[in-house]
Amino acid sequence: MMFSDTPNLRLVVNAMGLVIPGFKDPLACQQCWGWRELCDNRSLCSSCQVSVGSLGIPPPPVAPITLYAKPSAMRDALTNYKRIGEDFQQRSHDLLASLLARFWAQCSLAIRQQFGEWDSICTIPSTQETPRASGIASLAESARIAAADTTDWVRWTGSRIDPQQSNPDAFVSNAAQLLGRRFLLLDDVFTSGAHLYSASHTLTARGGVVVGCVVIARRINPHFNQYAQTYWDGRIGETPSWENWCNGFTTKG
Repeated sequence: MMFSDTPNLRLVVNAMGLVIPGFKDPLACQQCWGWRELCDNRSLCSSCQVSVGSLGIPPPPVAPITLYAKPSAMRDALTNYKRIGEDFQQRSHDLLASLLARFWAQCSLAIRQQFGEWDSICTIPSTQETPRASGIASLAESARIAAADTTDWVRWTGSRIDPQQSNPDAFVSNAAQLLGRRFLLLDDVFTSGAHLYSASHTLTARGGVVVGCVVIARRINPHFNQYAQTYWDGRIGETPSWENWCNGFTTKG
């Protein structure tokens, strides 16, 4: 089914643009589906390599719904969707919630096929001290994502997360019965992965099992170097469809 097959998704495509990750692209990081440099003969991008080094354990696999660059309408929506402050725009919130809902309806089976089953969906809190109801948890509620419960599985400690390096002390979990519980993580933006991987580490350290992560958008900087530009050019040339997303994710190279 094409993103544009329904009025809601046609509106999303026209308003923000959607870019399918390069699941079969040789330039893609096999962890987060951003770009990587082929010259180092590694399957991970530099950001994921740094996270592995800083946390001491492999990070969980990531499934981005879309890629984005800035400036772009998608970037603006991700900046303005939180229900706090003067920048909040209800339309941005509604568009992202519609995207998440449609993606979940069409692609959650593909996620389960690759990640396995989970007991709970953990929405990752912001490090900007915004109310829980204002961020990704609000989108999950609006999209009616099953199992995205209101339990505060992880809380930000106030410890700074470097943009390029995960921090094992950035989050804490006081939730009971973590041992053996299987989690799917849900976040809005993936830039370097430091925020998401830090939260994942907290759950794992307490005995939880993180099967994988779904993020709305993985940022790409096409101007960083030739590899990034080539990867981005290839991605924006592909017609976005749920079928392409699911087939690529379940048969990725």
